Amino acid sequence: MASKKKPASDKAVAAKPPARARAVAAAPDEDEPAAEPAAEPEAQDDDELDSDDELDSENPPAPKKPAATAASEPPPWTPPPRPTPPPRPPKPAGGGPWRSTAALEHAEKASGARLIKPGFTTTKAGDLAFALGFPHLEYIADDHPDDARAEMIAYERRSYRLGWPRNVAIRWCRITASKGFKRTPQGATELDGAGKKAIKNGTPLTPEEVALSLKAMFSDTTSYEDLRELVRLFEAFLGPDLIAVSIIDALEKSSNNVWNHQDQDRASVMHHLGFVLLRLPSGHADKLRARLAAIFDRRVKALPTKELGPRKGERGSLLRTLDILLNGRAGAERSGERNEDAIEANDLVHIHNDDKFVREAASRLVSTDARLVFLGGEPVLDHMLEVFPRFRGLHHLLLDGFAEVASPKAVLLLERIAKGREVPDRAKAVLAARGL
Repeated sequence: MASKKKPASDKAVAAKPPARARAVAAAPDEDEPAAEPAAEPEAQDDDELDSDDELDSENPPAPKKPAATAASEPPPWTPPPRPTPPPRPPKPAGGGPWRSTAALEHAEKASGARLIKPGFTTTKAGDLAFALGFPHLEYIADDHPDDARAEMIAYERRSYRLGWPRNVAIRWCRITASKGFKRTPQGATELDGAGKKAIKNGTPLTPEEVALSLKAMFSDTTSYEDLRELVRLFEAFLGPDLIAVSIIDALEKSSNNVWNHQDQDRASVMHHLGFVLLRLPSGHADKLRARLAAIFDRRVKALPTKELGPRKGERGSLLRTLDILLNGRAGAERSGERNEDAIEANDLVHIHNDDKFVREAASRLVSTDARLVFLGGEPVLDHMLEVFPRFRGLHHLLLDGFAEVASPKAVLLLERIAKGREVPDRAKAVLAARGL
């Protein structure tokens, strides 16, 4: 089958993964019990760190006289009850798709709600979304016309932004998690057996298969592709709780080989975890941050120098990414990736308490990320207007981020896009919807 050509920036895919990591692709048989999550590797390298949470399963404490020093197995984590989804709003004018996301299901109860800036966007929902990490999330679109060709579009590896057709997204997720595809030199897609099975499975994603997939990402160093989009879609389908706990459980047990392996796709999953924590209720988020901090401290102490110095290269480092999402400005200054001594935009978006630093750093960049304006203020938007000619080919990303930003300068940005040649009709529609 022919496929649309994938942009040149996409990474190459390595050989087929172990069967355990590909389990997500298959639909469960009705006459068989549900598959249990894959067991953790029994043996690790000699230089590997022991998990703080290792259990003594052969000698559990006596039920009436537990030994004070014996480790007891904690009850398995179960996600809290999912919040009741809000009533479905009227279908958009013109009969377009209806978007939703479980990523924001905790709404005002989420820990990031403390960051709300009233009036930053044209709606209260927009203000909350920015406080909880927008535009670093994904939405699922129902009643999307592309769902009529879901298998073909998923086969082509077509991607969307802020509105994936539901049936396309389900298949795309399963193919990606199974690593069941490869690209020809001409850019076409070829599916292996796992990919062919995944593309036929349009049943809703289950918590068990998503948790298994997330844990498999950090159990070895085999190559993945498109993990940033995958983890965003998993969160859009099943909410932030499952995503955060599954990733942190896996990181606590990951080997030295995984932590030492520099891989941009895995680092993007770690990076997204910072936004997921904003979308969890405060108490739960605080506990998970403490677990991440313990992992960070343990990994730093395992370094030859026993401390984490300034970053030198290390593109795709899990430890550097964890430093950035945990430690705000200090983490960005120490571990942020730099280009001509300017910290990259992606390493500034987890700094929530130093708008001056974000503003000064962002004003040295050319970035379409509206979150930098949310964190750094209007001067960042002034800078974006100054460098607007350098956004060639990126107008669609500017529209994604600034469609609802209330600032008059954001309107000027939208008007410039409407006068351009890239997405003028879409920009005009956004302005018309705002009564402009």
